[in-house]
Amino acid sequence: MSSVFRNLFTRSPEAKSTAALKDLQLGCRRLLSGAGAANGTAISGEVIRLWDALGEASRSAFFDFLATLAPERERVLRAARAYAEDGSTEQVLEL
Repeated sequence: MSSVFRNLFTRSPEAKSTAALKDLQLGCRRLLSGAGAANGTAISGEVIRLWDALGEASRSAFFDFLATLAPERERVLRAARAYAEDGSTEQVLEL
C-alpha cells in the first residue's frame, strides 16, 4: 500500500523537468536583474544544476525563454548614441 501513496506523490520526469525549467528561468532573471550580484556564483551553480535536470522539451522551451530576454533594439541604439555623444557614467549604465 505504501508504494501506491509514494507513486501518488512522486512527480513524473516531465513534471520534474517543467518545475526545473521554471526555477531555471527564475535563476536567470535573478542573475540578470543584479539582485543576484552578491551571490551570483551560487545562483550560477544552481542554474547549471537545473539545466542538467531539464528534459529535451524543457531545454527547447528554455531557449525560447532566452529569446524573450533580448533587449529592445531601439533602446540599445538610443543608449549607444547617447554614450557616443557624452560618454558619461549614466550613459554607460543605460547600456
